[in-house]
Parts: sequence; C-alpha cells; structure tokens
Amino acid sequence: MTKVALLPVLLVILGMTASAAEPVLNFSCSTGVSTVTVATDTSTQHLDVSIVHHVSTKRIAVMNGLVSGADIPLINENAFMISHLGSVANFRFPIARCYVTGPRVFACFSGDKTRMGIKEVIPSSLYSVRRVRETFSATSEAIELTAVVTVDGKLYPFVMEYPGDQCLPR
Repeated sequence: MTKVALLPVLLVILGMTASAAEPVLNFSCSTGVSTVTVATDTSTQHLDVSIVHHVSTKRIAVMNGLVSGADIPLINENAFMISHLGSVANFRFPIARCYVTGPRVFACFSGDKTRMGIKEVIPSSLYSVRRVRETFSATSEAIELTAVVTVDGKLYPFVMEYPGDQCLPR
C-alpha cells in the first residue's frame, strides 16, 4: 500500500481481530500535558474519532516536518481554517475504508460528512506514521497522526506527534 501524503490526524494501534477480518482501531493518544487528545471507538461498523484541542484552537498543529519560507502562506491558510472549526472534532469512517498495514500503522479514507463549527466538513483521511529513533544512548518510538478534512472543496490537515507510550490501545 502506498503512503498517503495528506493531513496527518492521529490514530494508532491496531492490529487485527481474532478472525483477522477487520482492523481493531480502538486507541487513545494524548500528550503529557494535555494539548490534543485523540480517541477512537469501533463499537459500530465505523471508526468514530474524537479529537479535542484542550488549550486553544490557535495552537492546533497544521504541519510537521521541514518548512521553508514558501510554506508560510499555506501554513497560515491551514491554521486559519482549522482554528475556526472548533476545539472538538468528531467524525467517522466506515471500517470497510480502514486499512491496517502494521503495528500502529493504519489509514482510513472517505469519512462521513459532518458539521464542525459553522462549516460542513468531509473527513478525507486519517492515518498514522510510526517512527523509531535510535541514538547512541536510547531508542524511542513516536506515532504521528494526521487528519485531513475537506472544507469548501479544499483539503486541510492537522497533525500531531505522540510519544509511543502516550498512544495506547483502549
């Protein structure tokens, strides 16, 4: 499966059910000091996702990685739109559109239309990236979650990276 290069939203571990027929995507991710929490539930045939920005919508991460001066207008546009969608985002993806490719690595596509703030939003994707970093003295794991939403026909990502031990199955 190819990697998705869209909005990072947050999710994790995962695995397969006992029958290996559908992914188990129940997890919760939070930072040590609660800034952004992501929690999921699969008690229905959907992956229900809740993202809570505890501090301020002005502090929502809209990009992770290398940034150049040419990226500033895009970052500003993304930040403006995402900050106006509210501090709580709830959306869902049909389980049939979710794929687990490894431990804590998954992607979901084509979510159900919903309302966030004053805007109608289509969750385009939610996916995770698992990174293992090795240095001379330690090895650590991080889970990056990216959520991409479509608002007024345009894609907007929000991204959050969590230490591996802060993104756990529920």
